[in-house]
Amino acid sequence: MPAAPLRALGYTSAGGSFAKIGGDNKPMSSLMKIGYATGTGNVYCNKIVLMDEAHNLVRSQTQYAEQLQRLRRLLYEARSLVLAGFTGTPILSEPSEGRQLLDIIKGVM
Repeated sequence: MPAAPLRALGYTSAGGSFAKIGGDNKPMSSLMKIGYATGTGNVYCNKIVLMDEAHNLVRSQTQYAEQLQRLRRLLYEARSLVLAGFTGTPILSEPSEGRQLLDIIKGVM
């Protein structure tokens, strides 16, 4: 049985308000407190994340660039994260985007 409820988030929330850590070093979002690895500063540790349209992670020319950058970093650095990214467009404009997307999904080795 999962330790947390299933929740659908948009990219802006996932890299924005749901990813924030409060002054007590705990996630500000009640949902992200479930399974949180205290002291990591990363709300995606110990989580299972399924992402549709995962190619959006490598977009830089968007009004949500700051949230996407934070989300990329958190997903890449998260420990004990299971991340499945689904996309029909792994490369938007540059061949390097495919590699960048793969690196984010594979995370820190």
